[in-house]
Amino acid sequence: MASGQIYNVAARPPQPPATVAIIKDNAVNTSTMVSQAVEAVLGPGGIGNLVHSGNTVLLKPNIVSTANLAATDWHVVRALVDQIRAVNNGAAIYIGEGSASNSGGTTTKTIMTAQGYTAANFPGVTFLDFNNITESPTNTCVLADSVTGADKQ
Repeated sequence: MASGQIYNVAARPPQPPATVAIIKDNAVNTSTMVSQAVEAVLGPGGIGNLVHSGNTVLLKPNIVSTANLAATDWHVVRALVDQIRAVNNGAAIYIGEGSASNSGGTTTKTIMTAQGYTAANFPGVTFLDFNNITESPTNTCVLADSVTGADKQ
């Protein structure tokens, strides 16, 4: 896809309720906890049911601001990246965010860094700032609302 294009996406039926997994791990073993949660949601084989060899993967955690507890903990995302690496044979992994807290010189990437999303914690992962259209050119998707049929961008 070239950037700046508009894509019309046909209406689709409302989606069924999502499957959610909550895992309590008293040892705070993040890797095991994430593995158990992914397998609970995706079934035996875990992330390998969704990601395959050669797939490029984009992860979009919730990174709102530099405030404490205002982001998906980087340890959880790192555990997921490790699982993805085990099945995608070195294909590209991206972590992208477009924080609404971009203002006064604060960028999504400075917020990501403050929350632990760094090259040291995620070697080989590319970070994207969705608010920076020079770095991450975007396209507009026109989606048909599944309830009303109205177009939404």
